[in-house]
Amino acid sequence: MVSADIEGRDLGAINRDVQKVISEFNAPTGYSIDVAGDIEQQQQLMMEMLFVLGIALFLVYFVMAVQFNHLGHPLIVMSVIPMAVIGVIIGLFVTQMELNLLSGMGIIMLIGIVLNNAILLIDRTNQLRRAGMSMEAALVEAGRNRIRPIFMTTLTTVGGMVPLALASGASGNYQAPLATVLISGLLFATFITLLLIPSVYRLFTRNEKVIEAEKSRGRKRLVGRVVDPLTQLNSK
Repeated sequence: MVSADIEGRDLGAINRDVQKVISEFNAPTGYSIDVAGDIEQQQQLMMEMLFVLGIALFLVYFVMAVQFNHLGHPLIVMSVIPMAVIGVIIGLFVTQMELNLLSGMGIIMLIGIVLNNAILLIDRTNQLRRAGMSMEAALVEAGRNRIRPIFMTTLTTVGGMVPLALASGASGNYQAPLATVLISGLLFATFITLLLIPSVYRLFTRNEKVIEAEKSRGRKRLVGRVVDPLTQLNSK
């Protein structure tokens, strides 16, 4: 019996090498070769993680829709999620780390963290608009009021993850991808949030104004059609 273990590489990289060997091997007729063990379990866990990610996104949207009492504002907040994923891809590419089970867990954790910054901006903007400020002025003032807590939250989280990202040894191969995902995704999403969220908020609000104006004109035309025959009857 021959046994071995991996060292200095993660399971995903080993899986690609194994799949390459299997594809090049000509199995006899009636036989097939497939992977099992840790690789098979990892693939099943990744599928389950995608399902969990979908549920998490739905719950996040539902909670924010109830809190904001608006169906569009949660979409504005969640627009930062693709930016965080781009930051994750850049971070993994630069560090040459694999997207494994723990880095997938890091992405789910990252969603909740990056949304906090966007929620701070949207909530403050809504408060200022209810106080009577214009949309543009409210967005600028909300950015000024919330930029410090946003950067403080980001830097404290990143600082806590740096030792984990620099960990070496057997445990570092598993823990470093999770920390790398959180650091790269959070840093990239934080800087993008300060530009993306105000722009998307203004775009959504402008579209809402156009729709509301069209509805108002439609109601006026309908009232006019009803009033004109009544006016003619009264004049007779």
